[in-house]
Amino acid sequence: MTTQTQFIIRIDKNLKELAQKKAQETLGIGLGTLTKIFLRAFVSKAEVSFYLGDKEFDQKFNELMKSEKASSAIRKLGNSL
Repeated sequence: MTTQTQFIIRIDKNLKELAQKKAQETLGIGLGTLTKIFLRAFVSKAEVSFYLGDKEFDQKFNELMKSEKASSAIRKLGNSL
């Protein structure tokens, strides 16, 4: 059994609302799930540069998210975490 913890950040209210809307509309997931995906990708990469607008990463991620199978699996993963 894994141990879970909370991760709390303070951000601008408008940024949060815009991010929530975009995450739901484009990926069908909430900010918590999006953050978990980002953190898992961040710790699994040897290089850190991917998260600062890397075009190849963005392109591959966008292609992946267009797949209903992948989107569904990520939503299920997020709900299970």
